[in-house]
Order: sequence, then structure tokens, then C-alpha cells
Amino acid sequence: MSDKTILMTIGSIDARDACRGEPDIEMRVMKAMRAMINHWLVTGEVTRIQTACVSAMLESPNDAERDRIAESCKSLVELNNALAAAQAGVPVDIAAIPTPRADSLPIMALWQRAKGL
Repeated sequence: MSDKTILMTIGSIDARDACRGEPDIEMRVMKAMRAMINHWLVTGEVTRIQTACVSAMLESPNDAERDRIAESCKSLVELNNALAAAQAGVPVDIAAIPTPRADSLPIMALWQRAKGL
């Protein structure tokens, strides 16, 4: 297990506590995000968002919600990876980046709302 995974696992305990019992999927994700915004152990915005998403997934009542959160976060990570590659000078085929599902959660908008922006 990598150090990053261990830190995310520890951080997810706080985020799970923050979103436990929340019936609304977007509010559940946002509550987990609020717990991660300035988390002392998990650094890096993308890692904090991923930790919050995993925490909200673990507190979701069914597979459909877990899949929806996972796919929404996956789309964000894929886009982030493509942008990082492009910034590093690696050619990126923008058309090959998968389009998010129609029911995808607005992960970055939720993150901004959680941050109070």
C-alpha cells in the first residue's frame, strides 16, 4: 500500500464521519469535501477531492449512487491527468478524453461550494 493510499484512508475516516447519514447524494459529497478542504494529513486538491468522493461512496446506500460518484470523480481525474500531460508537453488527444455521463455529479462545482466560493 502506498503512502498516499494510507493517508487517504486515514483522511477518509474524517470525511465519512462528516457525511454519514446524509440522504442527498450531492450534499453527502459536499459534506465529505468540507471535511477534506484543509485536512491536515491529505495534501493536494485532487487527492482531497478523491478522498471525499471515496468517503461519500462508502456512505452511499446503494450501488447506483456509488457508481455515479465513482464515474463523476473518474471523469475529473481523467481530465486532470490530460491537462497535466499537456502542461508537461506531452501530446494529448482531447477527443479521446471520455465525455462525462449525463447524470454526472458536478464535482468541481461542489468543491467550490464546499470551499465557500
